[in-house]
Amino acid sequence: MKKLILVALACWGAYYLYTTYDQPAGIYTEDGAPVTLLFTSPDCGAPCKDMRSRLKRHIDFDELNMIDQGEGERLYREYGGNGWVPYIAMGRQRIIGPDSNGELLSAIAIEYGPDKLSRSAQRALARNFNPSGEPVVVMYATESCGYCRKAERYFRERGIAYLERDIEKDPSARRDFETLVGTGTPLLFHGYERMVGFDERKVKRKLRL
Repeated sequence: MKKLILVALACWGAYYLYTTYDQPAGIYTEDGAPVTLLFTSPDCGAPCKDMRSRLKRHIDFDELNMIDQGEGERLYREYGGNGWVPYIAMGRQRIIGPDSNGELLSAIAIEYGPDKLSRSAQRALARNFNPSGEPVVVMYATESCGYCRKAERYFRERGIAYLERDIEKDPSARRDFETLVGTGTPLLFHGYERMVGFDERKVKRKLRL
């Protein structure tokens, strides 16, 4: 485990600041494979246990104590940790806190590919691409969702093609929404990139539009 971390640190490429533009320093092996670090603490309890269990279902990872006053603490700070655990640094993805399973699915798909996920998650995410394999915008919505209508106007005014999937009227949309751990609408995707809610300032940055 320690060797894997050292290899990753020796070989990560150009340093990108962990800023509001979501460009954190990447963690990759010499051959370009993503490395995943799970930061926990002794008193984290159930949230860390849960995230550890979720990761084990999909990928290999290294777990580090973020308060060990050594390598764990140093790497935690270096890769953007700001006091919260569990905290995951995966390639260029960062996941903070215990309630991020939907974010975890997207992060794994981005860094490792969808084959690491369940068949149902693979099918749901595959709908976010056109037949040529290019990412498309998908919005999980409800008829009464005010922010869904704001997102709709935003896309139309800018000529951004999108697919709206009503989770109240379409059982298939509802199943995919639940598979992707949707907790509210709008739930937006552009390919594997995911965003919950609608904020004009974040859409372009988060969804790479």
